[in-house]
Amino acid sequence: MSVTSKGRRWKILHSLWIGWTFTFGLLNWIAFLYIGFRATQRKWVIWGVLYAVPLILVIFFLAISAPASLGAPALLLMFITGIGSIVHAFFVRKEYLRHLEDSWKRKVERDEAWERQFGMEHGVDSEESTSSQSIVPADTATSSASTPQTKQSDMPLQRTTPGPSVPTPPKPSTVRTERPPKQRPIAPASVDQVLPQISSGDQLEYQISSSYPFPLAFGFRSLTSIVDARDLYREQLRVAENMLAFLASVSLPLLRNQDRDKAEIDPAQYWLSGISPGDWKDIIGRCSKVFAAYEDNPLALAVSRLSIRSEKKGFGKEVSTLIRAKNDYKHDRGPVILEDIADAARETQETLKRCMEPLAFFVDHPIRQVEDLKMSRSGDEYLLKCLRYTGDHPSFPQEDVVFHRGLPEGDLYLDLGDQSWVSLYPFIVTMNCAHCKVKETYFIDMWDQRRGTARMKSFERGHTMSSPEVSDALARWRG
Repeated sequence: MSVTSKGRRWKILHSLWIGWTFTFGLLNWIAFLYIGFRATQRKWVIWGVLYAVPLILVIFFLAISAPASLGAPALLLMFITGIGSIVHAFFVRKEYLRHLEDSWKRKVERDEAWERQFGMEHGVDSEESTSSQSIVPADTATSSASTPQTKQSDMPLQRTTPGPSVPTPPKPSTVRTERPPKQRPIAPASVDQVLPQISSGDQLEYQISSSYPFPLAFGFRSLTSIVDARDLYREQLRVAENMLAFLASVSLPLLRNQDRDKAEIDPAQYWLSGISPGDWKDIIGRCSKVFAAYEDNPLALAVSRLSIRSEKKGFGKEVSTLIRAKNDYKHDRGPVILEDIADAARETQETLKRCMEPLAFFVDHPIRQVEDLKMSRSGDEYLLKCLRYTGDHPSFPQEDVVFHRGLPEGDLYLDLGDQSWVSLYPFIVTMNCAHCKVKETYFIDMWDQRRGTARMKSFERGHTMSSPEVSDALARWRG
């Protein structure tokens, strides 16, 4: 079976570099540097440098007029490595051709993606424009076919009945332009009204983009705009870790003060040197064990019913699959060839969908950020101006909420229902990113107690920032 989809001539043409190895060690190093840089493989560049060492030794000994006892072994080593490089070149030839074809396919995919993006931005579709230019009105086609050299408007019409021929004035040729019918403005429909009209395969994605919490919806929906399989797979694994980070960062504020010792969660242990996806899963599992007794907290019970510690079925099994893929990718054990990466990306996307589906209970518990508050004259109520962190777009809708007490401005709150809100600080916070200069949503990634600062990572793009205030709040939560 052929290792590539190219023909024999292409393979021979791109295997001529092997000839450099038949030079008794003089140019064999150039061959491996060539394929290393062309296929962007660091290992072959390193081999090229190693094959150049015997030649460098020979040149050095000749330059200093070294005795034969030193020059002869160097020449022998150069000859032996030259023969070894020939065998090595034939051994890596197939792998090099595969990498070369993969790079060509990636270039074609980038060009096609650029053409699609250009067409979307400028409203140009090559197929539609071609078909629209080939369509000619029927009357124009008939006239041009009957009188190819004379305009129809210049010829008088004649009667077919006997009698004197009376010329009639020419009929002006007019082009009829059809205007699109006017459309009445349609009021936005609710999610419950729209979902029945959508196919079952698209209902989940629509619900995520419109009703899921922003930290979950933004990352998941952004995957649809990534074309390259390598970029898509890397971003999918980051979204998977963000999903676990969100669940854990929500679970920790739901723990009652008296149950923190029962959950046996030590923030210093998890965030000492940077938290991992397995740590996030362990935090959720410890909290879920305590949440099983929270009969008056529907959100906590829903998190507990996920059964994240179960690795044989359901949500726990899917999460374990994502964690293994993330760890393999981090330690260079993941797929390498483009086809394998594309297959892994398709499987990971389906796994993410199966994980997002049981998280639909968050639709009933929105996240809000308090922007401003005003107290009533009686002092019994507060009018909170909030941003609702829902959907996949950072332009959050505004809400006016009448609440029974005042809340700090800028913090994020999880609505449990019945005027019961839980602050997500310090586990989920919003800050102005120093990289992209916009407000992003962050979770705790590492805690440096010695310096008194916490490294925060954004759900949106993975940007990091430091926060001494979060470090102090985490220390108080621990105490």
